[in-house]
Amino acid sequence: MTEVACGNRTFLFSRHDTKGDHKSYETLVRVRASSRSYSPASVALPASFLMSHNAAVICVSGSLVAYGGMHHLSTSEDWQGNDVGIVTRRADANSWPLRWSAAKTAISGDKRLTGCVDRINNPCEFDGKLSVVRYRSRTLLFSRSNASPEGGHRHVQVAHSVDGITSWSRFAQLQIDGVAEGAWEIYFFCVRRVGRAALARLATHAASSRGGSKSSGSASSSFLLGFFPATSEEGRVAGIYMTACDSRDGIHWGRPRLLTPSRHMGHGRTGDYPIDGQPFASSAIHVFIQRRIDLRDYAAEKNPLYDRDCDAPRIGGGRTHVCEHIIPPADVLRMLDDVAEKGLPRSSATGPAFGFPMHSLPRPIAVSLQ
Repeated sequence: MTEVACGNRTFLFSRHDTKGDHKSYETLVRVRASSRSYSPASVALPASFLMSHNAAVICVSGSLVAYGGMHHLSTSEDWQGNDVGIVTRRADANSWPLRWSAAKTAISGDKRLTGCVDRINNPCEFDGKLSVVRYRSRTLLFSRSNASPEGGHRHVQVAHSVDGITSWSRFAQLQIDGVAEGAWEIYFFCVRRVGRAALARLATHAASSRGGSKSSGSASSSFLLGFFPATSEEGRVAGIYMTACDSRDGIHWGRPRLLTPSRHMGHGRTGDYPIDGQPFASSAIHVFIQRRIDLRDYAAEKNPLYDRDCDAPRIGGGRTHVCEHIIPPADVLRMLDDVAEKGLPRSSATGPAFGFPMHSLPRPIAVSLQ
């Protein structure tokens, strides 16, 4: 799922399996203005666009910009007629219903051209959810990389472009402090751009109320936060992690911090997923987690049920619901200080340490999407 504030509305996008065959997907959208209530769902990206398996949506200058699409050979049983890589479309966020522009091909799955890593498929299939962000005059696109021909060992790769359409860089594998490539299962990666000044003001206000102060030693005006569901290869650890990046290329990330533990669902999947997007200005410290997802039968995709059950045990059964985690700004600044002290980390370790847990305070979001 992806939540994006754009124009005078907030949009919540979710994937829907139209035939129950895990191949034909459309993207639904729910819209709200000033209230906390979303509209009923309608189709935003129809299945004919072939974008919804992995779609991501961002806001650029009052327009919604969608990215999505897989790459299959015409001889493949998965070929759907025009799935030749990641494409992009644009729509005016203030017009309703959304009217999308014609598709423009952004990135091919040709490994020789793009440097993408997918040791299961050839060309690169782009089978995992994308995340896209405008950052320091570039568009960064994050995708799953499959490091093992036997499956599993999922990691993350990133490419960048000035205009978000053409002249993409070759993909590079993320270098996450404490996380060796392929040692952990990173199912997908959600990225946000955060303004440092606004965050510092929030942290300073909170610290002054306690008689202290806090500032970050790095001088750049913005940075990136990443949220991702991950499991260990042995299945001993599963959770939602948070990490920070202060490099322009989006490659170098600090040591992850555990945001919330989760169930291990097998095959590298967790029972909880972070919601992607840039929902509002203070989103640096507001993180939405969709809990109790079971993709083994895709029930959560077909029926995204929301409730107020955030006080229930985090590991166990129950209905699918969304919780809002509120993270103190000072904790985020501590992560940035750690990144700044280490420069551009490149780790050969075997997995992420828990570090310090984030002081997240989950509360329900009272938004019914039924």
